[in-house]
Amino acid sequence: MTREEIVAVTGQIPDHFVVDILATGATAGELAEACSLARGEFLGGRDGAPSARVQQLCQILDAVDEAARDPSELEDLQ
Repeated sequence: MTREEIVAVTGQIPDHFVVDILATGATAGELAEACSLARGEFLGGRDGAPSARVQQLCQILDAVDEAARDPSELEDLQ
């Protein structure tokens, strides 16, 4: 996946989160699934829990949301 593909799915996010997402080795489909789950959307036709990679992406996306609510979180990372 490229930075552009990530931003197309997630919207604009800080670069260190893009790096974290890239480090997972996830596909664009896994990222789209994680974004849907993070938004609380129902994913029909899916059996069982999300994969470990999708769960990891959900954790990253939760951190993105937390940083957006509390910009001081981003300052700590610089």
